[in-house]
Amino acid sequence: MKYFIIIFAISFSILSATSIYDIQYTTAPTGGTYPSLYEGQVVTTGGIVTGINYSGGRFFISSSTGGSWNGIYVYDNGQNVVIGDSVIIEAEVSEYYGFTELSYLNYCNVISSGNPLPDPVIASTNEIFTQEEYESVLVQVTDVVVTQAYDEWSEWHVSDGSGSCIVSTGFVNFQELEVPIILSYPFSNITGIVSFGWDDFRLNPRNIDDLQSADDSYIISISDQYIFSPEEFEIPIYLTSLGEIQQVQSYQFDLAYDQESIEYIGYNLNGTLSSGGSITVDQPVAGSISVTFTGDFSFNQTQTLLKLNFVGVESGTAELDFTAFSIDNIDVNYFSIGEIILQLESTPIGDTLTVIQRPISNIPSIAAPGDELSIVCLAEPATSGWEAILQHQEKVIQLNISSSIYNNDLERWQLTADVPTPDIYELYDLVVSANGIETDTTLNAVKLIPEYKENYYFVHITDAHLPTHIFYPDPQSLIDTTEVNDFREVIKDINLLNPEFVLFTGDLVNEGEMEDFENRRVYTKAQKLLAEFEVPVYLVTGNHDVGGWFSSPPVQGTARHNWWNFFGWNWLQNPPVSEQIYTQNYSFNYGPVHYIGMEAYINYDDYMFNIFGDASFTATQIEWLTNEIQEYSSSLAHVVYYHYDFSDQINLVNMGIDMALFGHIHSNSGSITSPPYNVSTESICDGNRAYRIIYVEDAVLEPTETVNAGWSGDQLYAAFSPENNGLADSLYCFVENSQNLSFPDAQLKFIMPSGADEYIAYNGTIDQIDDSGEFAICYVSFEIPANENISVSVVANIEVSAEDQLIPEISHLSNYPNPFNPSTKISFQLSDIYENESIEIAIYNMKGQKIKNLSPKLCHAEPFDKLRTGSVEVQEENNYSIIWDGTDQADRPVSSGIYFYKLKTANLEKTNKMLLLR
Repeated sequence: MKYFIIIFAISFSILSATSIYDIQYTTAPTGGTYPSLYEGQVVTTGGIVTGINYSGGRFFISSSTGGSWNGIYVYDNGQNVVIGDSVIIEAEVSEYYGFTELSYLNYCNVISSGNPLPDPVIASTNEIFTQEEYESVLVQVTDVVVTQAYDEWSEWHVSDGSGSCIVSTGFVNFQELEVPIILSYPFSNITGIVSFGWDDFRLNPRNIDDLQSADDSYIISISDQYIFSPEEFEIPIYLTSLGEIQQVQSYQFDLAYDQESIEYIGYNLNGTLSSGGSITVDQPVAGSISVTFTGDFSFNQTQTLLKLNFVGVESGTAELDFTAFSIDNIDVNYFSIGEIILQLESTPIGDTLTVIQRPISNIPSIAAPGDELSIVCLAEPATSGWEAILQHQEKVIQLNISSSIYNNDLERWQLTADVPTPDIYELYDLVVSANGIETDTTLNAVKLIPEYKENYYFVHITDAHLPTHIFYPDPQSLIDTTEVNDFREVIKDINLLNPEFVLFTGDLVNEGEMEDFENRRVYTKAQKLLAEFEVPVYLVTGNHDVGGWFSSPPVQGTARHNWWNFFGWNWLQNPPVSEQIYTQNYSFNYGPVHYIGMEAYINYDDYMFNIFGDASFTATQIEWLTNEIQEYSSSLAHVVYYHYDFSDQINLVNMGIDMALFGHIHSNSGSITSPPYNVSTESICDGNRAYRIIYVEDAVLEPTETVNAGWSGDQLYAAFSPENNGLADSLYCFVENSQNLSFPDAQLKFIMPSGADEYIAYNGTIDQIDDSGEFAICYVSFEIPANENISVSVVANIEVSAEDQLIPEISHLSNYPNPFNPSTKISFQLSDIYENESIEIAIYNMKGQKIKNLSPKLCHAEPFDKLRTGSVEVQEENNYSIIWDGTDQADRPVSSGIYFYKLKTANLEKTNKMLLLR
């Protein structure tokens, strides 16, 4: 009876099944897609597995006969199925943005294995790319050529003449397998399964055997090479033909190379297709070799044909070019030749920590006159004659060292210096010297301020991943500088906003172990970028900074040692007995608020595991944090910042912490309205260019929504006109703020001619003037309103008098229409005071570059001369207009964007903005 029930259940299941065809078939589009009529229903269906390991272990099934509408995607990566399995599945029919799938499986039973697959449907590339009936079906396109090589997602396009279709990476990424895909390369056929995503159908080959090259269609390829030594190196030449095994008896090629960068010295047959034959190499002319092979070998896919040996001559890029190549007397027409990049000279390492340990560039000090500046140094106990200075460009401040004590327990020097009243309040370098030691300088170490503000703001940034977010061993990681560009845009914004300081919560670099390896100098490059900040930056470690990676060659602990070398402190590997703390933790006060920076990490390479373990913080760190908060319990607020609390070890409420700032997740999280605040900020890297402003008013913290620097810096934009180089006695800066925040403490530094009787600022206040160098630097403070523009200017050598104050400015300068396409009329009004004066009307782009003069001269009450750019009309006395037709000085149309038009006389000028929309 039990046996009968089992048979009945299976029979019932099969009889009540819904076919794949019935699930998929529909001719009724909805919202641009064709959803299944069974959407949202649980069905029982079955078929033959045609593709596995799609998008992380998911698979496709088809009816045994195949054909249109007879394939479906199974969204489940927990089933142990193989191609050829016959399965019965009970699942819900779902639509994922137009892609029909079986999901939420109740069961998937394998009935049999090793079944033949249905024949692929022969379809055109246009049909695959446009027809719903081929979704999830095993198909084949024939006689196609490559119409687009790999894009940034490793996808490529092919066409049989009917229209292109996308070849995608659902099962396999051929670019990662280093299979060359060349424009116009022919395939006799490509087999795969059609998927749907991002509003397009895509053909997904299941493996390299699904690609079949056309007859006698060989590819010769050379991969990118990165050379770091003038010693001998190999350049492998690869031969590719996909599909059937090919037989070769001979080949011949001529190769030209850049003899100023590399020199040919020989070849190597070991491990190559050519190892069983004979090779002759001639050098007919300098910078060229001619190679002939005779023998016999068979191959398919991509294999090494031959290895050529060179030595480096000079750093740079060496180009290679096959001027002729034939295989069995058949010309080869498809080549993929990479770059040979040589970096033979070692980049000097940056400024590593030697004597000065604090303050340093990543743990600076902020001090006002009358404060005591604490300086921690490493030197022998008998060292004497300590001296210290602060230096900013030409300004030098000699510090009075009031005490110098060697701490035997901590094995380091503690110096104390009195902070004087400086001529210029700025971010200074610290220089320390003593008898018997080398003078040490640390950049941007001390910020002198006139007083501590009660109301101010600071900035939180995180996750720069310098100089690139591309990882070893991808060769592009050696030359990509995308994250440098992102970081610089954030730095430009922050310097303009002029916060009191910046808190940077780690992942400064992408791979901390890559400082010395292949001369990559990741920390050296990052250090130089940090020096571009004009405000103090407090930095803590991230997991990418000190964690290390198993996949990279440097030994365990290299990342952490590199951090200690640049940002402190070497004693952490073996701290003194009296201070058994192995992590870098520090704090500082700004007024009544106490700020605490902590090291947080993931110990990827298990370095010193008995100390660092696998938690975010050591037990000693948590104890240190608790004691730190108790010691500064009189502070009105406590702010803790770290990379990420991976192990949930910090409880803000229990510890009395008012705000925690962190990163790592590359996105915003946490409430900015409910204290205690536990918030992360979106990353700098990957084009996010994010930063968060935190306002502080009488020790009350107010975090804001994260803002972004924008792809071209256009969220907060500042343009000087003319160039801010000290040569103009009248300098103007247009500031555009597209953010929803106002910035009351913004600052611009106007570089002006020195020696002026007076410098006058408009729409700002000159706080101080640094006249110690060749030029006078005017520090101008101003407020940037939210979502508004403001113009700030400084004029030198202007004597103010009552008569001068009565001179009217240029008035009623405007243009209409605005926005415009293709032309706009610029209108303005002049008073009698400008009679017979020289007037200039010019157009500038966003970079402050002049692109066109509209008029050389204006005479009072007379029209301008007719110009090619348009005509000037006198509308009534003292009122004028001129048309700009959207062209540059060569009468070429300019692109869409923001432009400025400036009307200038000998003494005054006025600028407005307009928008051209093509």
